[in-house]
Amino acid sequence: MLKTLLTTRDFHLASTAEPSNYAKQVLYTGHPYGTEQSIPNAPGVRWVTMPAAERAGVLTHPAWLGAHAGNFEDDPSAIYRGKWVRENLLCGWVPPLNSVRVMAQVGPSAPDKSSRRRLEEATNKSECAGCHRLMNPLGFPFEVYNHAGYLRAKDHAPDGSWGPPDGSSVLTGMPDAALDGPVKNAVELSAKLAESQYVKRCFVRQAFRYYMGRPENRTDACTLIRMEQAYDADDGSFLSMLSALTTSDTWKTRRLPGKGE
Repeated sequence: MLKTLLTTRDFHLASTAEPSNYAKQVLYTGHPYGTEQSIPNAPGVRWVTMPAAERAGVLTHPAWLGAHAGNFEDDPSAIYRGKWVRENLLCGWVPPLNSVRVMAQVGPSAPDKSSRRRLEEATNKSECAGCHRLMNPLGFPFEVYNHAGYLRAKDHAPDGSWGPPDGSSVLTGMPDAALDGPVKNAVELSAKLAESQYVKRCFVRQAFRYYMGRPENRTDACTLIRMEQAYDADDGSFLSMLSALTTSDTWKTRRLPGKGE
C-alpha cells in the first residue's frame, strides 16, 4: 500500500549479532537511524519502530536518502531529492541539464554556509527559478538529513558555529492543491504525499509505464481507471492493481500506434 510505504515508522534493520565475515562488521548498522540498540539475528525481531518525528516511510530511509544526494554533507542534495519526488511521485518533468544555459553550480563550501544556504544563494536568480521552483521546495524538507541519510543533529549557522537543521518549506503551485502549504520536515511532507489522490494516481501511472514498457496515452484511460479502482477496492493492493492491468485489453492486445503517439 502506497500510504504505508510513505508513512511507516517500522524499519527493518540489520542484526548486530553474530557477524559472519569479520569482527564488528554489523555492530554499527543502527547508526544511520540514530540507534545503538542490540538487534538479534532472528526472524521478526529486526523490525524497529523509529521515533515519529524522525522517520516516516521510504523517503526517509537512509538508503533512499543516500542514493539521491551529493558526496558531502554540504552538497545540494535537496536538488536530487526534490527532482525525484517531482518526477516519480508527482509525474512531473524537470528540464534536463543540457537545456540549462546558465552556470549551474553552487558556491564554495564555507563554515557559515549550510547546504541549504549554498543552494539558495546559487538559485535565487530569476534565470534559475524556472527549474529550481520545481525541485527546491520539495527537496528542502530533507535537509533534516545529511547526504548519507543520517538525521542531522546540527547544521552550519551563519555565524560560523552550529545551529539546528532547517527542513521547513512552503509548497505552492502543486498539481494537487491539497499539497500546497507549509511543511516543517520530510516526515510532514511524506504524510501529505501519502494522502494525495494525485500522488496515488501517479503511482498507478508509474506501475503502468513499468510493466507496459511505454508511457500511457489517451486510449489507456479505461485501463488506468480500472487499475485505480482495483487498488482502492482491495485496500491499496498492488497485486490487485497489477491483476487489473494484466487482464485488460491493453495488456492482451497490440495495436498500431496513432499519429503522434
